[in-house]
Amino acid sequence: MKPAIQGEFFIKIGVVCLGATILIGDVMKSGVFSLIQACLVVAVVWFFAYRCARRTGVDQRSAMILSSGVSICGVSACITAARVVGGDDRKLSYIVSLVLIVVVPMIYLMPWLANLILPHLLEPEVAREVAGAWIGGTIDTTSGVVASSEMIGGIANSHAVIIKATQNVLIGFVAFFIALYLSTRGERGGQAPSLGIVWEKFPKFILGFVAASLVFSLLQSSGVFVPDASGRLAATGAAKTFSTLFFSLAFVCIGLDTRLKEIISRENRNILSAFIAAQAFNIVATLIIASLLFGVLKPMIS
Repeated sequence: MKPAIQGEFFIKIGVVCLGATILIGDVMKSGVFSLIQACLVVAVVWFFAYRCARRTGVDQRSAMILSSGVSICGVSACITAARVVGGDDRKLSYIVSLVLIVVVPMIYLMPWLANLILPHLLEPEVAREVAGAWIGGTIDTTSGVVASSEMIGGIANSHAVIIKATQNVLIGFVAFFIALYLSTRGERGGQAPSLGIVWEKFPKFILGFVAASLVFSLLQSSGVFVPDASGRLAATGAAKTFSTLFFSLAFVCIGLDTRLKEIISRENRNILSAFIAAQAFNIVATLIIASLLFGVLKPMIS
């Protein structure tokens, strides 16, 4: 079965297909606050996770992979960062396994925390907005975000998906800056820093993701194709189906290639502790940012 276990390949196809489902208009509906939150969460959580991982003894490349997975969008971000930094495939598989395992309890934990904390602090409608922003910024997979936010429903679901989509778009930017940092550090045998090295490390499938989003946004706005009852192009639904299919294939491949005994192995204990600490910080930091943006600033401006 080994030749068929091509998780990375399936993930790349799934990410490109996902781009066709994330239209520019959807992002704009949530306003500038979603973009600000996505950028702040990715930046703050990435640097905290990186410093935490380095202090617990995780090597630099694995720390970058872990930080990208926790701060952006889980599996896709881990694989993108791994291809940029050239990390160890065994450690990549381990970090991806952590992402997928931790997502499951978080799907149920986040709505419970949101319903426990936010209604006592905010008006009901505002609390749902903050809950959606909180869930969208903390759960590491898009499917997990959708499942979790639907437990709250209403505006929470749309906010969560849009913020997660915005974070997904940031994969390429984070990969670019990681590549730029490594190239300016004289990596790859001491080669002089150049844009050529940055371009070589940049994950090309992210360009496919952005191109698909732009093309489908233009097609919908141009009126050339008639949208369905939900207001979307029929082709967008097909792209979503293909995206789900290839992500499912990728996760099965990852499962086949993962040994659960490595989760608690002594060799990976530092990565495990750094991941848990980073995810805990992510939950707290994202709650603060989402509350300030959607619970204070947005109501004041509105």
